[in-house]
Amino acid sequence: MTKPCAWMRLITAILVLSGCGAGPAAPPQSPDDAATQPVGQVPPPREGATTQPGTQSTAAGTQATASGLPTGLPGTAIKFTGGDGSSMEKAIVIEGALNESEGVGAEYDYLDLLFGPQGSGWQLEQQSLLSDKGKYYDEMAIVHGGVQATYYFDITAFFGKW
Repeated sequence: MTKPCAWMRLITAILVLSGCGAGPAAPPQSPDDAATQPVGQVPPPREGATTQPGTQSTAAGTQATASGLPTGLPGTAIKFTGGDGSSMEKAIVIEGALNESEGVGAEYDYLDLLFGPQGSGWQLEQQSLLSDKGKYYDEMAIVHGGVQATYYFDITAFFGKW
């Protein structure tokens, strides 16, 4: 028999992935309190990320594009392809994840590579599961450096795999 706390963790994970239980972000106290990153604007690369043309290795061994966007996780089969994540049409495609645990972890790793560790470099405001035209996406609303941004990850390849 499975322990009750294991069931609770599973139910919590499902609710977070489906967007249930993750309420809307609190509104800013004043218009000056929250800056919004325009859709399609790519954040500046983190320190150590390459800005050279083509794909280069960063100091951490992670591959990055010329714009500084990560293209993979070192020591894993996980690759990031697709767009810059500014919309579902430009979603970051996660390839090589064997299951939802690896895939969702890769989403967080991607944001860590862009902004630094979660908590000090960025905060998750809301995570929602979306579907469109037979594909599944995670929409992640975050705040980094006082700037609100939303990133879209195409999770079709690993969605529903345990």
